[in-house]
Amino acid sequence: MRTRDTFVTSCIQCLIIGLLACGSIAAIAAEEDDHRRDYDEALNIALQGESRIVEEMIKIRSNEIAHFDFLQFEHIQLIRHSRALAFPPADIATSTKTKIEIEANLLLNSAQDLELVIADYLRAIAQVKNATNNTADIITKMLETSSPEKSLPLRELKKTMTQMTTADHANHWPDIDSLFSKVLALNTITQLHSELALQHQQLAKYLPTLETLIQQARDSKVDVIVARLAELNHS
Repeated sequence: MRTRDTFVTSCIQCLIIGLLACGSIAAIAAEEDDHRRDYDEALNIALQGESRIVEEMIKIRSNEIAHFDFLQFEHIQLIRHSRALAFPPADIATSTKTKIEIEANLLLNSAQDLELVIADYLRAIAQVKNATNNTADIITKMLETSSPEKSLPLRELKKTMTQMTTADHANHWPDIDSLFSKVLALNTITQLHSELALQHQQLAKYLPTLETLIQQARDSKVDVIVARLAELNHS
């Protein structure tokens, strides 16, 4: 009788152990599936990271948005997912994992390097906005004492400055520069003239810089590295 009871007990124990083992295997498989989905999602987000950053830079320059939150968010997202891509799914071959880790490290470095580009860009944007607003204020004061024949170029420059607060004029710098030259040639050296010349210098320095910095973001190689990671992930 004891032998029979012992046998039954052993069978039950084996059954329980088997069920627990199956459960553990299923849990591991589910965890690996989740990791695979999370990794693929991180890849998709990283693939769009560079283009999203450039898009936000252009929106800021064109005054489509008045703050920098979205640009900074996209950069943080890119860095966060770059770090995650250094940990590939378990079902990838060891040799491929090593290559992925190398590429992910390159990606993280490139993503972090964009911080300097973005910082320089936001600084340039601030200088452009300040110079634009200051120029409009200075022209308003000049118009108060200008003769009718001199008011036309003044009004033209003020109109352009007003338009720059609502649209992208970075590619129109030669025309804006020409307007400044016309206005500065009209007046004798006064305090307002000196202040206007300073705003001209600021815009000459920073407005063309915006496109240069956007191009640096385009040339970051982030998208190229992510594309290599995606290829390794599906190899």
